[in-house]
Amino acid sequence: MIKMVFKLRRFLNLIGVFYMKKKNQYYIAAGLISLVAVVVLIIFINQKPICKTGETVYYGNGVTVTSKQIRQSNGCHIFLPPNSPLLPDNLDYHGDRIEINYPVISYRNKQVESVINEQINQLFGVDRDDLHSFYGGGCHITADFDCELVADILIISITGESYICGAAHGSLWQKTHHFDLDTGRKINVTDIFRSDIDYQNELGVIILQHLKNRNIYNNEYGSYYDDESDLVKWIGDWKIRKEGIQAYYMPYMGPAPRGNFESVIIPYKEIEPLINKESPLWQMLEDVC
Repeated sequence: MIKMVFKLRRFLNLIGVFYMKKKNQYYIAAGLISLVAVVVLIIFINQKPICKTGETVYYGNGVTVTSKQIRQSNGCHIFLPPNSPLLPDNLDYHGDRIEINYPVISYRNKQVESVINEQINQLFGVDRDDLHSFYGGGCHITADFDCELVADILIISITGESYICGAAHGSLWQKTHHFDLDTGRKINVTDIFRSDIDYQNELGVIILQHLKNRNIYNNEYGSYYDDESDLVKWIGDWKIRKEGIQAYYMPYMGPAPRGNFESVIIPYKEIEPLINKESPLWQMLEDVC
């Protein structure tokens, strides 16, 4: 009888251990399923752009600019930053991380406001489904902006960086756009120059002197161009200033060979013989410059 009791107790103990193992396995399985569900949910959420509204700044002349942001992540970059040692070797699994800051303009002339904002949306790819392709690829893409007001010209500079995992550094870029606040249309800065002369060569001579004065130019640059007009052809961006026209060279171009931007502000008085005094741009600037 006693042996039967011991055997029964041992049998019940085995059943209890088996039950506990099954219970633990259930909890482990439930936990793994929950973790996978959370990861899938995060991936699903992060593949959709997240939009935020930032600060609002008044620039004068009835112009107010509100900063807005679009953030989008997918793949491994939802969790891991670029160049993380935990990233897989295959770049196809990295995904991307995108952060775009763009302006929304408020202006007293609502028709002009609408025209400018529509162009801004196109320039920043606000309405594009595939921001990754729009900005030329990369695993970490950022774009930001800066606004200025000169006379009745709204100036918006877009600066950005595209970085590919494993690269030594990202690729920097900049593009400035000028908007006429009377019409909302974009202004081409080079329209200020006379079309009846070879302004590029004369402007290149002026730029070259500025580079030498700032010790940016050295003799080895002489082998980079055939004549001074190349210093104008290499210009990657223009910006109107009250004190003059600012010419930007993109990284690794011409006088900017080391991966940073280089720029020169050319006073209007130095380029007066090259200016078309009848151009709409100069007539807008004449009273403030």
